[in-house]
Formats: sequence, C-alpha cells, structure tokens
Amino acid sequence: MYGYLYKYLILHRKLSLPGIGIFKIEQVPSRIDFVNKKLYPFSPVVRFTQGASLADKFFYRYIAASFSIDELEAIQRFNEFIFHLKEQFSLNGYVDFPGMGRLTRQFSNTYSFKPDSFVQSLYPDVHAERVIRKNEGHTVKIGEDEVHSQDLLQKDEPKKKIAAWVIYAIVLTLLGAGAIAYYYLSK
Repeated sequence: MYGYLYKYLILHRKLSLPGIGIFKIEQVPSRIDFVNKKLYPFSPVVRFTQGASLADKFFYRYIAASFSIDELEAIQRFNEFIFHLKEQFSLNGYVDFPGMGRLTRQFSNTYSFKPDSFVQSLYPDVHAERVIRKNEGHTVKIGEDEVHSQDLLQKDEPKKKIAAWVIYAIVLTLLGAGAIAYYYLSK
C-alpha cells in the first residue's frame, strides 16, 4: 500500500490520511550562495500538515483501479491500512513512508514529520564562478526600448572637455610671463 500512496502523492501532489493529516509536495525555489559560489537547484519537498482530513473520491477510485477491485472494497482496505498505521504508532512511535519520510507520533494525537533527503541528492549543487567578458555587448531593456550595452557605454563616457578655469589660468599665466618678459627686455 505504501507504494500506491507514494505514487498517488507524486501524481496529485496531495495525499490525505484520515485521522492523521495531509501530505503535500511543495517546490523549494533555486537559490544562489554568493559566498561559497554555489547554485542550488529547485527541489520538491514533502510537507506534512496535521489535522482531520478525508480522503477524496479520486483517491478511492485510484486505489480501486490499482488493486482491480470496486470502490467499496478499496475504502475498506484503505481504512484497514489506516488502522494498521495507528497500531504501528502505538507500538513503535513512528512509521516510515518509503520515498516520503518518517512520521513520528509525539503526544496523544500530534505528529511530526521528517522528509527523506533522497530527492535533494538527485539535484546536485553547481559551482558558479562569475565570468566577466570585457568588450562584449548584450541587449539591455530600458523601459520599452531595447538598447545595446556598447551604445550605453559610449553615451556614458565623458567627452574630454577642458574646464573654463583651466583656460583662464593658462591665459593669465601667459599674460604674466609676457609682462615679466617685457619688463626685463625693455630695461
């Protein structure tokens, strides 16, 4: 039965176990670790939410089709399986769901879930080194317009313009030098 539960969870991304809780598959987005220069991929994670839940008709139809039995017998088998799970909680205190993780009974009817890390091992970390290419251009979108990055660099380069005070300083220096030369040459 565990294999059918896992398959249903993978196909429908949600599995309800009456009297225990609901398993869901959620996507953890990819992330970048700049310090260690690693890129971690997205990964599906099985989450457990405790609470009273009912199995849906699609689940019972799935069980009936999997075992080639009618729906009433599928409901009966599934209820026996849930009863068996609760017995295992009484004896061991936990139940291992292959491919999903371990569900542990804490107190009276509270449960905690530790997901398997098998799925994360299928998606390895990637070493991400920053590549800088000088004099390479690319398209940049600014508002509604797309502009080439080389065009932006050319626009941003300041034109070598001599400041007005430098011109005044040069003119005054030349006038001063000319006045000194005239003074000494006229004597």
